[in-house]
Amino acid sequence: MKKLILILIFLLSITITAQNLSNYKLKNRLVLVLTPSIENPKYQKQIEKLQNHLEGLEERKIKVFQITPNQYSEDFTDNWKNKTLLYQTYKNDNPEFETILIGLDGGEKLHLEKPISAQQLFSVIDKMPMRKAEMRKN
Repeated sequence: MKKLILILIFLLSITITAQNLSNYKLKNRLVLVLTPSIENPKYQKQIEKLQNHLEGLEERKIKVFQITPNQYSEDFTDNWKNKTLLYQTYKNDNPEFETILIGLDGGEKLHLEKPISAQQLFSVIDKMPMRKAEMRKN
């Protein structure tokens, strides 16, 4: 019985995590920055590179999630939320750092194990069909 309850709690947690990100589908592109520790130099470099281009992030409807094994924060805030499965859901086997781009359609578009410049990220996004349509519309 205990085992069944634990399995149900685990499945519910995965569903809640997926629902959290699915709320952004068709509204926002997501950049997930995963690190075992916020002290990680690659993590700090990635966050700095993105924070210096807030206007470009907003223009492209990008929400940035900073994710560690036990918590996450959105868009560079200090409002960390505990007990997340985002790290376990998106992390590859052994990397010490990852940056993942998820498109408006909810699909993974880019997965790197090193920091990416905002210009490189914007270049990838600006080549996407939905982004091209947004630029024509504006």
